[in-house]
Amino acid sequence: MVIIKEELKNRKKRILERVGSCYLERGEPVASSFLVYHYHLDLSSATIRNDFQRLSKEGYLYKCHISSGRLPTDKALKFFISNILESGEIDEWKHKWFEKLEERIPMLQDFEKLVEFLSEETKSFSFFYLSNENLLVKKGLRYLFANIDNSQDNVLELIEEVAESLEKFDKQIKNLEMKESPLIYIGKENPFIKVDCLSFLGEKSHSRNGVFGILGSKRMPYKKNLGLLEVISEMI
Repeated sequence: MVIIKEELKNRKKRILERVGSCYLERGEPVASSFLVYHYHLDLSSATIRNDFQRLSKEGYLYKCHISSGRLPTDKALKFFISNILESGEIDEWKHKWFEKLEERIPMLQDFEKLVEFLSEETKSFSFFYLSNENLLVKKGLRYLFANIDNSQDNVLELIEEVAESLEKFDKQIKNLEMKESPLIYIGKENPFIKVDCLSFLGEKSHSRNGVFGILGSKRMPYKKNLGLLEVISEMI
């Protein structure tokens, strides 16, 4: 019985990882038949559908309408990102970013250029706050509004909510306590801008009393972005 439960747990974990990966890449509901065909899981569609139901009851998946596949909840995306960090999957990206930033050492001392680089590479609203000097640099506001889901009926309300939240952003960042690093907020758990389609990633500087991060699409490439944030944290 213990072995069966462990097999079920591992199987659901594999399925959840695939659903998360598909969603981030495609932004569409994931069907059981799609997983069978594209990921060669050696499982039947019926087995995957049963696991979909279990994972939905556990709060990891949901479906938009009766005939759709499944989408990951914010809880599932947190699980997906935790696996990325624990498995060391960002190491390859860290190596790429380290080589790229080694060629731009002077930029690391120019926070305006550094935050601009972070914003352009992640296509996100980016910032750096150096508390000792009370210095806050922000770049990429256009990306923040571009990452709002325009397919929603209440898009104007979302834009207004983001604009109002930005008025409080400076104070919130200056009062931010980084008890863990990286700091990850998905969707509406984000205390800075409570909009479902956005995520926040934050890191502490290793050698300075500072914090930097990005606000961008919930479907951002987390491996790439987490790798960049970690390399910057080690270099400044």
